[in-house]
Amino acid sequence: MVTIRSLRDLAKKEASFVENALKDMEENLIDPGYTLELTKSIHRSSRNIDDFIKKNTEILLNEHATVVRQNVIQKMKNQIKDMNDEMSQDAKKLGDDISNFFEFIQTSYTLASDSFKKVTELAKKNYENVELITMTEDKIFSLKKVMQKNSKYEKTPVDVSNVSSNDVLKMVRRLKESNLSLVYNSRFSQGSSTFQNTEILTVRNKMNEELAAWDEKIAISENELEMMKDLNEKLKKQSRDLEDEEKERNEEYKEELKKLNEIYKVCTGSEVQVADPVLMRVAIDHTIQGILFEINTYPRKKVKELIKTLEAEKKLSERKAEEALRAQRATERLKKALSPAAKKELKKKKKPK
Repeated sequence: MVTIRSLRDLAKKEASFVENALKDMEENLIDPGYTLELTKSIHRSSRNIDDFIKKNTEILLNEHATVVRQNVIQKMKNQIKDMNDEMSQDAKKLGDDISNFFEFIQTSYTLASDSFKKVTELAKKNYENVELITMTEDKIFSLKKVMQKNSKYEKTPVDVSNVSSNDVLKMVRRLKESNLSLVYNSRFSQGSSTFQNTEILTVRNKMNEELAAWDEKIAISENELEMMKDLNEKLKKQSRDLEDEEKERNEEYKEELKKLNEIYKVCTGSEVQVADPVLMRVAIDHTIQGILFEINTYPRKKVKELIKTLEAEKKLSERKAEEALRAQRATERLKKALSPAAKKELKKKKKPK
């Protein structure tokens, strides 16, 4: 683990190397091994400083990202809670609508049964009227027979010599009674048939009105049922979306916990598994505060000098690397130029003498 103390010791050591190197350069006493050791040390310190800056930057960025993610997670939890409340309210309203729908169906069934009873009673009354009309027709038929018999007597000459006035009065009285009964029966049959037609028309109109009302109620119920189906599908879709979001959030939380555990190990140097993320964040914050305190207490002048020295050595190493690369390319070009001549010499050697 890289600490400020190790960096301080390394900086002192490299500063002494640089001072000795400068003295040797002034006295023209440069040891190649010493220069190589100095270069390696400078590269190590450069890598350590870069790693230190990179790790601290990652720690700070991860800490900031963790806070942002916590805020996002809390906001999403609040959204989920609001959506659950809305879903529960919608479910309650849907339950009330369903109960009202069942009550409406029960009431409609009761009204339909009452209407059926009324129709049955009207049919019974109509049947009684039909029977009465049949009886009236039978009476009319019997009266017609009597009239036919009387007409026969009217056509045949009657001897009235032996007929008294009382007999004539009785005959006239009997004819009056028969005529009155015929008139009454005819009027009754006409009135009963008219009443029957009126009742049938009234019942038919009522039945048509009730059927139209039932058709309208059924259409409304079908529309409400379609709306309930659509609402149910929407609720199912929202539930599936919430489940998927919950899975994604759980995966993100696991990944964040894993990264936090790695940062905790880097900061504390401990391999102990800590399950509580709050404790890990507290330990990380404590380590970062200690590092920042040591950075602020370290002399800035020496840090600047060390950085300048490291930059100079880095440029020198880059220049040496470029020279080595140029030498390698020149060697490759020389090999390519010599390869045809070498092949010819090899062919000459292979030829039999």
